[in-house]
Amino acid sequence: MRRTCLKCGVPIQQREGVGRPRTYCGPACRQLAAFEIRRLQQRLTVLETQLSDLRHAPDFDFRDYHGRRKDQQLVAIETEIVTAETRLRLLLEGGDQKGP
Repeated sequence: MRRTCLKCGVPIQQREGVGRPRTYCGPACRQLAAFEIRRLQQRLTVLETQLSDLRHAPDFDFRDYHGRRKDQQLVAIETEIVTAETRLRLLLEGGDQKGP
């Protein structure tokens, strides 16, 4: 079975029937993934706070520095949350990427 490293994408040769499948090519990628997990968790905390604050903000024609209205800002933040959660889930679950 061949998998790729979740951090750098290098193919990892798995030994058949011996232990748990490897998800990283080495200790450096494992540590980099741990750092990325922490950064994603911190980013999600900030995004969820922004989302909550924006949802509770009064409705008036305020635009952010990108020129987006409140409804557009909500969509942008929600999209970024989904993207960050998807990446975090991949790193935490070890991915289910089985190759040829």
